[in-house]
Amino acid sequence: IVINDAHPDTIKTTISDDDMTNGFVTGGSGNVKYCKQGNLVTLEGFLTEGESGTTAFTLPTSFRPSTTASFICQYDDLDFIGLVNITSSGLVQISIPGESGNPLTGNLSLWGINFLID
Repeated sequence: IVINDAHPDTIKTTISDDDMTNGFVTGGSGNVKYCKQGNLVTLEGFLTEGESGTTAFTLPTSFRPSTTASFICQYDDLDFIGLVNITSSGLVQISIPGESGNPLTGNLSLWGINFLID
């Protein structure tokens, strides 16, 4: 699912490294973004360097799912998977299996994460 940037109801916001927590920064090329068109929210970009098992950033109230949504994502050039949990309070939590408490050494893709909001 791709957000149509030309659609008049599209909201797309870039998350700066200063807005991230627990050591997370933008990885790969491009920026980390959250986007909304109607009741569809998508995430874009890559994260790296943050501590596995912690929160990378928080989504604004109008971008949050009503219950926790979980996604399996590409990590480290397809060699591994990562888990992204997005809570109803907007916390975007990142976990790499077997790496809790350790920093990410590769890029975690947020591309393909999308969910509906109420």
